[in-house]
Amino acid sequence: MENKYSGLSDFEVNKLVAEKLGYKYSCDDTQGAVLVESISSGYGGFKTIILSKNYCFDYSEVFKLMIDNKLDLDFNPLTNSWSCRKRTNKKYISSLNENPCRAIAECFLLIKDEENKDDK
Repeated sequence: MENKYSGLSDFEVNKLVAEKLGYKYSCDDTQGAVLVESISSGYGGFKTIILSKNYCFDYSEVFKLMIDNKLDLDFNPLTNSWSCRKRTNKKYISSLNENPCRAIAECFLLIKDEENKDDK
């Protein structure tokens, strides 16, 4: 199932997810991840740290998105791919990809697009 994010590179999807989560990003690293700035507080005050985020391949990052947004993830043996979806009051939003992390990241972006439509 194609969607408007299916044709983007992993870096482009990572960048869009980071933006939706409120991160300032700088550039990609050699693996297609996006480098983001995060403010950390600790002994001695606040400091800016740089984190590498790769939502298309890092299960620990993308599963946070899945849980926080209550997304469903299923494997479809007929298409040999993963389906990530969410049913809202108004619409059924889904993404299909051979990579489960990428399916979750794309579905997250589609949900944020719908939320932005509702806010307008």
